[in-house]
Amino acid sequence: MPPDLRAAHRTFYTRVECLYRAKKFTLDTERVQHLFERYADLSAPSPRSQSASQAA
Repeated sequence: MPPDLRAAHRTFYTRVECLYRAKKFTLDTERVQHLFERYADLSAPSPRSQSASQAA
């Protein structure tokens, strides 16, 4: 990968990661783990929808 493209990617990832948390990811595995945890939290049924389905 050309150096200028590599630098652009690094800048992009740094800025996007700031949207997820303040502390920088040190490893790719740490990043992936964090994203899967966020996905699980966001895709889990909300307590409100669970109580509505139990009432039906």
